[in-house]
Amino acid sequence: ISVPDQDAILEISIVGYVAQEVRVGSLTRLNIKLEIANTALNEVVVVGYGTSSKANLSGSVSTVNMGDVTSSRPLNNVASVMEGQVSGVFIHQNSAQPGAEGMNILIRGQGSMGDSQPLVIIDGMESAMDNVNPLDIESISILKDAASASIYGTRAANGVILITTKRGKSGIPQIRYNTYVSKQKPTAVPDFLGSADYARLHNEARKNVGLTPTFSDDVIAKYEAGNDPNYPSTDWMDVLYSGPAYSHNHSLGFSGGSEKTRYNLSLGYNQEKGIIKEVDADLLTMRLNLDNKVSDRISFGVNTALSRAVNTIPLTGPELTRGGDLQQFYNSVTHIPPTQKLKLEDGSWSGEYPLGNFAAWIANGNLRKTIENKLVNTLFGEIQLLEGLSWRNRASVDYTFTEITNHISQFTYGGGQVSGPSSNQEDINRNLILDMESLLTYARQFGGHRVKALVGTSGRSETFSTTMAYRLGFPSNDLTSINAGSTDGLRNGGYQIKSTLGSYFTRINYDFNGKYLFEANLRRDGSSKFADGQRWGWFPSFSAAWNITSEKFLDDVSWLDFLKLRASWGILGNHRIADFMFMQKIALGQNYTFGGPVAVGAAQIAANNLD
Repeated sequence: ISVPDQDAILEISIVGYVAQEVRVGSLTRLNIKLEIANTALNEVVVVGYGTSSKANLSGSVSTVNMGDVTSSRPLNNVASVMEGQVSGVFIHQNSAQPGAEGMNILIRGQGSMGDSQPLVIIDGMESAMDNVNPLDIESISILKDAASASIYGTRAANGVILITTKRGKSGIPQIRYNTYVSKQKPTAVPDFLGSADYARLHNEARKNVGLTPTFSDDVIAKYEAGNDPNYPSTDWMDVLYSGPAYSHNHSLGFSGGSEKTRYNLSLGYNQEKGIIKEVDADLLTMRLNLDNKVSDRISFGVNTALSRAVNTIPLTGPELTRGGDLQQFYNSVTHIPPTQKLKLEDGSWSGEYPLGNFAAWIANGNLRKTIENKLVNTLFGEIQLLEGLSWRNRASVDYTFTEITNHISQFTYGGGQVSGPSSNQEDINRNLILDMESLLTYARQFGGHRVKALVGTSGRSETFSTTMAYRLGFPSNDLTSINAGSTDGLRNGGYQIKSTLGSYFTRINYDFNGKYLFEANLRRDGSSKFADGQRWGWFPSFSAAWNITSEKFLDDVSWLDFLKLRASWGILGNHRIADFMFMQKIALGQNYTFGGPVAVGAAQIAANNLD
């Protein structure tokens, strides 16, 4: 390396090591040893209702390196961000269906009976992560033990995932754009027999039970030749897997601001076309985070997230099971023999197989369409009351409106067989969540002693309602409005459920010189899902840690970078149970005849559980 003069300074840096600056002087040979940078230990991580440096944690908290994940592979959902990134977290994808992957997340195994999915907190509020754009995420923290998760009480039995979205920074406005395009193809596809082999084995099976063969040698020869459309060899799996099978994702972001006001706006669009026709998913997202500093003591902000998800899947016709899902299509593939025609010579759909032709169902519009519109809006404000003492309040609303339409068309196969009658079912679901919390936090340092304390209260209500209407027999497949259908087979229904959760909680942290750490949490939750006398519960936890590498007797131990000894204990709960299990459930429609006309009645359909 050539330098201009003896006053030149070389800076040596490598990722993961502390950079060094060396004055060259008259030296012609330099021996430089870089020290490992413990940046991970100084990392600030999100914990329940606050933050902490990673070195000063006494509970089990893991984080996901968002920079590494988002730059190394395409991501279409938040669960895929965590796959293979955190020890003790098991993520299993139950389906490859676009928009309905069914990601199953277990933190340190099965945590409780029934629903074992972790609690998800997004920007301070419990919410679903299905419609969050992974590129909007700033950090993900996972609370894995009772000591770190007990601050969430009755909701934390299966662990807690804390997601923080990106916020604006003061300075020059920035524009970000990310995109990717991908193509999928099925793997490990079964290799089914052709018609000739199928015919031979079919004849052999009949011969073994004393029956005459179905296929003559001449017919088998025609199947073998494969040049006569009346003697096909249909690969029904290949017919099923004939979708476009591609996806593309786009994300556009704007951020910036001043010392007083900061903003981050992001727009996202993701489209997936499945390997089966009409198995599609479209997701449109918008997120706006605003922060405003009124004075040195007062600040407030707004978080707004909008999303619209449209998912479609084909449905089976009445020849098999009216409105059956994709599993029924796979059943058809394994049952329809290859000797059956897909289409007739005139190009019309073949309906010779008694259980129908699934390709015709797809082409004629047998479809389930789910449209989910979601709004999550949060207002928050914080006041610095005294030095080290702050008061933060948050109010959030989460509203989801879902419309599900199941449409079955009526049509005629080329051979005259009729698939019908047509039907239409519409389900309208509304879910309204109101969530509020108030936090008082205190943090001060006295010499080598650091103390942090938290006192808070929160309340949450959730109201879910659903309405269903069904009609059978429409004059045209183009008329899908419910009132266009016949009153024969008319059905309708609906119900509404409301649940509430009230909480009080507190936490205290103490550390001395970063060596000796202690944390205590206490939460009291009351859930409407339990009977009177059983609704309120206490959820305490304690944890302590000793940063041994901070002791002087290890100063000369160069091979040991970091060593911490910690112990913890805590109690967690799970209120994810059905509503009103403590009550005797009475259902209408339990009609009965007492020797004459049918009397309208009601009866108990489930036993109650007061515990």
